[in-house]
Amino acid sequence: MLAVVPLISACAEEEVTPPVTPPVTPPVTPPVTPPVTPPVTPPVTPPVTPPVGLTGELVVLLPSLGGEVWGPHVGGGVDDDIKELTNDMLVDKPMEGDEPAYQPMLAERWEVSADGLTWDWYLRKGVPWQEGWGEFTAEDVIYTYQMLTSPGTTSGQASDFRVGDGGNMESYEIVDPYHVRMHLVAMRANMLHMISSGEGGMIVSKAYYEAVGADYAIMHPIGTGSWRLIEHKPAEYMKYEAVENHYRQTPEFKYLIVKGVPELSTRIAMLKTGEADLAEVPVEFAAELEAAGLHTKRLAGGGAGNLLLGGQVLPTREGYDPTCPWVTHQDEAEALADDEAGWGKVTGGSEWNQRALKVRMAMTYAINRDAIIAGIFYGEGVTNPIGAGGGWGPYGSVWCRPE
Repeated sequence: MLAVVPLISACAEEEVTPPVTPPVTPPVTPPVTPPVTPPVTPPVTPPVTPPVGLTGELVVLLPSLGGEVWGPHVGGGVDDDIKELTNDMLVDKPMEGDEPAYQPMLAERWEVSADGLTWDWYLRKGVPWQEGWGEFTAEDVIYTYQMLTSPGTTSGQASDFRVGDGGNMESYEIVDPYHVRMHLVAMRANMLHMISSGEGGMIVSKAYYEAVGADYAIMHPIGTGSWRLIEHKPAEYMKYEAVENHYRQTPEFKYLIVKGVPELSTRIAMLKTGEADLAEVPVEFAAELEAAGLHTKRLAGGGAGNLLLGGQVLPTREGYDPTCPWVTHQDEAEALADDEAGWGKVTGGSEWNQRALKVRMAMTYAINRDAIIAGIFYGEGVTNPIGAGGGWGPYGSVWCRPE
């Protein structure tokens, strides 16, 4: 028997369970470490050092301060040397180490005509006079030479710059404020030497001289130089201050003191103790000073000594003595004839001239020049031929020409 069993399903409502969502864990952010910033060091500002001007002083000793007046028409000797501290010239002689030629100073350049009678000087522009006395111009140049040749001048170069009265100048001309022209009476081969001389070449301020008077100006000089006088105690010292930004060269010391110390032993002692920096001393003390640790410097130079022989004058002059073996002639005509025949050479000339010439030659050979250098100049000299000058009238060329 087949029994069919009906499958009965019970239908009940199914319970729905929502899905379980796991909790969202936020990402873990690692802690942010701020960057380590090194401490900021403020820049170090160097201390502001004020500009350093000139400092120090140089003390120079001289045996004498001269007359202690400084002007174109007065002075001479050491006064002219001291004058170069405050005043400039148109041109200057070369210094040691310079090119062996005259150097521009207040004149930038110069020209000379073919016949040597006209000289043109082109002046430096913008050069101030000390103490506010304006600018250097051609007026100052002309005024200086007028002062130099004025009545009562003591300058040995007055005739070199005088116009008329036997002077060497025909005229001066101001072409413009920076151009001076000189017209000469006769050519002068030593013109640059004259212009660069301390005695005749130091240019002064026309405005200053006319304002204060020459008597005051020569005691209180102002110039265009690299030193200005700030203190003066007569017979003792002068004190100078450097002129900064000078057109030529500013000195390396703030002050320069020039003292007059007549005693040589005192000058040497002051050098050794450091009271002075510079002094002129005779060459025989050079070894002593060098042994004391001081520096010495030899200044090259030369000089000529003249041996004047009595009786060497015209026969008409008192003192003429024809029996002296060095006297040449008894009459002027004979002297002139010998002169024209060849300056009294050994092979010619009169008997008088031959005798005198031989005597002079013998005297020349008798001079021991090496012994003079060793004994008098302490080995610090050299022999050098020097021709004697003229100016002795018709006899001059006969008896002084070196052979």
